[in-house]
Amino acid sequence: MKILRSDRNRMMKFSDFGSSSGNNPRTKVQALLPYHFIFNGTNSGVRSNKKLCYVLQLMSIFIISCTLLVYQVTISTSGKISTDLHRDINNGDETLTNDPIIVGNTVGSEGIISNNENSLVKDTNEIHSNDYSNNGFAKFPLLLGNSENLNNVFLSVKSTKRFHSSRLEPIIKTWFNLAKDQTWIFTDDDDPELLEKTNGHVINTHCPSTHYRQALCCKMGTEFDTFILTDKSWFCHFDDDNYVNVPGLLDLLGKYNSREYWYLGKPSLKSPIRIQDPDNHTEEVSFWFATGGAGFCLSRALALRMSPLASGGKFTKVCDRIQLPDDVTVGYIAGHLLGQNLTVIPQFHSHFETMKFIDMKNPGSEITFSYVRYAEYENILDIPYGFSEQEDPSRFLSLHCELFPNFSYCPNSNTTPSR
Repeated sequence: MKILRSDRNRMMKFSDFGSSSGNNPRTKVQALLPYHFIFNGTNSGVRSNKKLCYVLQLMSIFIISCTLLVYQVTISTSGKISTDLHRDINNGDETLTNDPIIVGNTVGSEGIISNNENSLVKDTNEIHSNDYSNNGFAKFPLLLGNSENLNNVFLSVKSTKRFHSSRLEPIIKTWFNLAKDQTWIFTDDDDPELLEKTNGHVINTHCPSTHYRQALCCKMGTEFDTFILTDKSWFCHFDDDNYVNVPGLLDLLGKYNSREYWYLGKPSLKSPIRIQDPDNHTEEVSFWFATGGAGFCLSRALALRMSPLASGGKFTKVCDRIQLPDDVTVGYIAGHLLGQNLTVIPQFHSHFETMKFIDMKNPGSEITFSYVRYAEYENILDIPYGFSEQEDPSRFLSLHCELFPNFSYCPNSNTTPSR
């Protein structure tokens, strides 16, 4: 007798093979395979096809196993992407709820534009909150998918009381709004008005209000100690004459591992600085340092490694020992004492550079900017649109409106020359 099962869509029951192997798990699996087999009505016929059956069944098991594995991986990956994307959009990486800086997709002046046709968020009104926090949307693709989470970054701004109005006001009105909870201003006196504007993000270091080495090192030591007490992954220092492209900074930090030793910045010298070795006055030591006027960042791993030499008031002692300013002392500790080389970031800019030479066709590709106005001397960005120089002497407002044109105070058009 022949048994022919040609319907591939039906699943063969175990009882079709007889009950002699009913307790064999492998046979139970085999019995579920959708093959059609041809058997003779005799035991010899079954034995003659046994090898062929086993080969076909094993091949089927292998194919089904591979299919299930691929399916599980796909589901797992899709779930992770969905979860991450949900967190990014709803919580803005848990910190950017009111800020139109969304990682993973291009950010444009019309809203957040997804990489596919089904844009996740297209209406800018879904993100805008109060007037002072309307950060607008970047005209340039500032953030990539591997950007650092803003919550992992500690941003410090060093200032002094006499510059609270002239220098800090443009910062508070511009890039501070992109990182309100992560930015702290370190100054040398109380200022209730500044405290209110920054929602309490002002630290009075009680350091001298001068621009001499002792005052600078005192404030830097306080900045460093404050960072160490946090759980942040990155310590980034800036001066009060810096504009920080926050999305660009996060994009940069996303390229480095904060659990490794990283010293990121830009030197103002063309060669390593050479100083007298404080331990041996007949010898010299040389090292690179990142100028504080352009900003610099330390990974948490490096900061913790520096901590025995720099925290708890030790930073000012090292400053006094080498008789050099705060940014040079950071380079001395990191570069000379610990042997950690400076990683040069060309997109950091200080007032030691000529600001007019920076190409403003794509300012979103730069990370920090600066300016100087002193008597008849000026070193400012060449931005022929936006606000006039009387309205915007630092040019930070015009720069910010070029990057984030939907801020409420930005002009409707950037094509009208201001001078």
